[in-house]
Amino acid sequence: MTGFFDFEVFKKDWLVVFIGQDDSEIVVWNDPAVLKKALAKFDCLVGFNNYFYDDLILTGIMSGYNNYEVWKLSNAIVNGGNIENKIKNIARKLPSLDTKQELAPSLSLKEIEANLGMNIVETPISFNLVRALTDDEFDEVVKYCRHDVETTKKLFLLRKDYFESKFDICKEFKLDKLDVRKTRANLASKVLKCSKDRLPAGVLENADKGLHPKTGEDDGNPANGSENNGFSAGFDHSNEVCFEADSTHGHDNKEFREFFERWKEAIADTERCEKS
Repeated sequence: MTGFFDFEVFKKDWLVVFIGQDDSEIVVWNDPAVLKKALAKFDCLVGFNNYFYDDLILTGIMSGYNNYEVWKLSNAIVNGGNIENKIKNIARKLPSLDTKQELAPSLSLKEIEANLGMNIVETPISFNLVRALTDDEFDEVVKYCRHDVETTKKLFLLRKDYFESKFDICKEFKLDKLDVRKTRANLASKVLKCSKDRLPAGVLENADKGLHPKTGEDDGNPANGSENNGFSAGFDHSNEVCFEADSTHGHDNKEFREFFERWKEAIADTERCEKS
């Protein structure tokens, strides 16, 4: 099942809201064990800007970060601070899709909500709180977070053709499962076996300008592929994401074909649930 999600992080608290393609909802508050059980329900996660925020937060929590460390990680992401390479490397292996991919870099979820005629009111709870959330504050943040997840789900459906085109490219050319995280330009580059060595002299002089301003990651290529895919959402003994760890070797096999069929069917199921 596809799950849509969004994290909110405070100094003493973190929480995440998941909404399934069937509109089922799971809210997790400061509990990594419950988070792990929730993740086991999903084959794929879909967020907004999650390649550069939520996937990193998820990885930090599942790597054993305490609440204060998660808050420090959040600040590092937002303010362009240092992020552990281990966290970045694991996050790149998550089977997730980012609905912001290939949209204008400055486009915010609130702008999208406004264009869709949705509520754009921000949460009244300050993210600068130095104490733990009260129960009432938690409820208020969940309401705000839920609204953003619902918007993410709508945006995913509006961009259905975009994601399906990437699935089709990966399936047609027998690419790695996690290549669906790449942009279409980078997928084309991989299919055509492009190499920097073949570029004219001087082309790469300003190559760093394509990097994400806060994470230093390549906006167009947030994933390099992995042998550990799926989504039972645990961490193996080397602290890497274990997501069913099917370790598919070679791409022309039944598991690979079923992977993309399942994702495309998940999109169709989501669309049917939305219309019903």
